[in-house]
Amino acid sequence: MNTTDLTTRRWSARRALAMLIAIALLGAAATMLTPAPADARTKYFVVAGADVSFDVHRSSSSRFEVEVEIEHAHKGEKFRVTLWHNGKRYYSNTLSADSDGEIKIKRYRTNTPGSDNFKVKVRKVGTDIAKTRIIRTS
Repeated sequence: MNTTDLTTRRWSARRALAMLIAIALLGAAATMLTPAPADARTKYFVVAGADVSFDVHRSSSSRFEVEVEIEHAHKGEKFRVTLWHNGKRYYSNTLSADSDGEIKIKRYRTNTPGSDNFKVKVRKVGTDIAKTRIIRTS
C-alpha cells in the first residue's frame, strides 16, 4: 500500500466523521425547535420569590393532567394552592416546601365538552402575596 492510498483513506474517514457529526447536530437542533404538542400548555410565574410552573396537558386517556410545581422556596415555607376547572374548585391545600424548596402537585381531570379552562391561585401563607393564572384548552 502506498502513501497516496493511506492519505485518501484518512481523508475519507475524516469526511465521514465530519458528516456524521453534522447530521447529529442538525437532528438535535431540529428536535429542540419542534414545538410542544398542541394539547400541552404551561405558564410560568413567581410568587414571593419562588418559581411556579403551571402545566396542563391531555393524557392518552383523554383526561387532563394538571401539574403545579413550586421551586426555589425556602425550606418549610408554606403556600396555599387552589385549582379550578371550568369555574369549579376541585383542589385546595396548604403545603410546605421540602428540604429542596420544592412543592409538587399532580391532579387529573376528565375532559368536558367544548373548551376547558383551568385556573391556579398560589398564595404565600401569612401574607397577601398571591398570583393567579388561567390556561384555556380547546
